[in-house]
Amino acid sequence: MSFRSTYVHLLDYETTNTYCTVSSLNFAPRFHSGHISNIRCIAQCHQTAKHRPLTRYLVSGGGRGMLVAWRLDEADQPGLVGWVCLDTSLRGTGPLISCPLERKRSATFSVCDLRIMALLAFQQREGDNISVLAACSDGSIRLVKISLPCESTGWLPRFYQLADFRSGHRRSCILSLCCITQPTESRVSIAYSNTSGVVEAFKIDLDDGSLHKQLFSLHLEVENPTTKAVASCAANSIAMLADHIAIAGDDGSLRLANLRGVWITKAVRHFAAVVKVTSLSKQNCLLTLGADHRLLLWQVMEGAKLSVLSETMLTGLGDPQNISLLPTDEAEKAYLAMVCGSGLQLCYFKFDQ
Repeated sequence: MSFRSTYVHLLDYETTNTYCTVSSLNFAPRFHSGHISNIRCIAQCHQTAKHRPLTRYLVSGGGRGMLVAWRLDEADQPGLVGWVCLDTSLRGTGPLISCPLERKRSATFSVCDLRIMALLAFQQREGDNISVLAACSDGSIRLVKISLPCESTGWLPRFYQLADFRSGHRRSCILSLCCITQPTESRVSIAYSNTSGVVEAFKIDLDDGSLHKQLFSLHLEVENPTTKAVASCAANSIAMLADHIAIAGDDGSLRLANLRGVWITKAVRHFAAVVKVTSLSKQNCLLTLGADHRLLLWQVMEGAKLSVLSETMLTGLGDPQNISLLPTDEAEKAYLAMVCGSGLQLCYFKFDQ
């Protein structure tokens, strides 16, 4: 099995302030303005009920603490619902002042150094509130409820912060956020990682923002080969497999732990930091992107051992930052992997039948 790069297209990833969709391979991308600064993350709403709402929503976050909600139409084109700018104050709960749309490009904004690094979003029923978990550069993980426009809200969206789940801890920039299990009613289990090498998981209630249970806590460390001193290592990214959590280390390592918070294995095949890890759950595989411009496909073997199945060297990326995976068949044997940095590369890979 091997990778095949299909095309390279350069774009300015860090400074874009628009959201882009492609409705068909035969059409050019369409751009929808909504952010006043760069976009860091986009998340589609998880459906937490058996009945799937007909209307679908996206949320996006980035610089200036900006959180934006979008509604998708039948053609998957986004329409701006509303937005708010989070700040660095450590409030626990309270309403957030939505920014009037006509003032969004006004020069009267106070500069905010907060950046939203990762997002998770959930919707239970049609027309219901959207619950958003926003992981921020100040170390906070904020639960924000978005009341969708209706008669009771004056046909405007309302934003309300229910909780900050990191307010009592040593605060370091959050780098990654993921669901451990599918949401059950209003409860969901999530995990996060940060620049201090902390990987923690807990179960929360989306309705009231209460913390139900701490699931596990891990700490990435590296040893200086000369002095034998141990230091913290940033956990750049996390991904879930059926019974394990995968952690991408700033030391170039890929590590596995079980869901009880016990380290299982570690492998180093990158020559620089592992920027992103993502999982292919049906194949029990992991895909890692390194700052060394290499894309590695790993197999999780019996006994949770890690083995590299294939690797490719990427070109035209500049500073590698993220991967998006798209299965191209129902059996999920073939995938497109879009890798972005200051450039963009689309790779194709397929598992042997």
